[in-house]
Amino acid sequence: MSILQKTSLAALRLAGKAGLVSSETGELEQMLQKAQKYNRQHSFSVPRDRKAHYREVRLAGYPCLIIRPRHMKINKKKAILYLHGGIRNEWKPEVSAARGYGKRIGVDVWYPVYPSVTEVSINRTIEVIYRTYRKMVKLYGGENIAVIGGDFGGFLAFQVVNRNNRHPEPVAMPGLLIAHSPGGVPASEEDWEIMRYYAERDPRVSLSAIEQLKELAVHFGEPVPDHALSPVYGDFRNAPETYVFYGEETCAGNASAYVKAYRRDGSGEKMHMHIEPDAMHCYALMPVFPEGRRDYATQIRLLEQFVAR
Repeated sequence: MSILQKTSLAALRLAGKAGLVSSETGELEQMLQKAQKYNRQHSFSVPRDRKAHYREVRLAGYPCLIIRPRHMKINKKKAILYLHGGIRNEWKPEVSAARGYGKRIGVDVWYPVYPSVTEVSINRTIEVIYRTYRKMVKLYGGENIAVIGGDFGGFLAFQVVNRNNRHPEPVAMPGLLIAHSPGGVPASEEDWEIMRYYAERDPRVSLSAIEQLKELAVHFGEPVPDHALSPVYGDFRNAPETYVFYGEETCAGNASAYVKAYRRDGSGEKMHMHIEPDAMHCYALMPVFPEGRRDYATQIRLLEQFVAR
């Protein structure tokens, strides 16, 4: 563990104890009010910086930002579907991460600003993501799409595979899946116990934040199937090569469920699970810490190989 990461983790733990950081703990209604206020204050607008070419399209009634690197030759036969994290409308903080992937490998990045699960049923959120993916398949072909997501976006990346397998007319699977600290709700007491173990080490995401996701599922009055919440119930047949990066964090309590589900569905050899000792949530999404720079470089190599084939 690097000195920089040790210092950052210590600072986060102190901030958490002082009440300066929040992982959406507390009563559901109170959390929803705060989240919906945030959503209203952070509605989507096309970025105005000149760090990339930006174009907005509407898919399933919601904006999708297409990010094209500037001043470089673009591989127009490949693309990335990037799914940002957060259960609020937290689209803006990860635009730079999405742009960075596209710039490094020279492809367009599709960045759907999907409806937040603090505004609609998680069923609707998953459906919007899946419709975006199907649109991309028509343009590129599934094998030419890499799906990348962090936090809740990592969970949604797996839902692309799960939803496709359950569709009466499935399309081709993506060519690559990379997930950073994907979430999910444990389905057994054993998995909850594993999550509690990791939650004690996590200064950012609390156990109650995971419990609230389960409460949110029924809040909007729609039946939500188990596979839309718990990784172990996902249908991962014919999954692409999948690379998952966790720190020692609350969400890592889902790691064994993803591995078990892949093995059960005949995709076990395609699951590459990594839990970095002492690392924090989404440590490999942005190349800040030495450990993150190392595993970020690994992702870029994987994406370069994906583009070259």
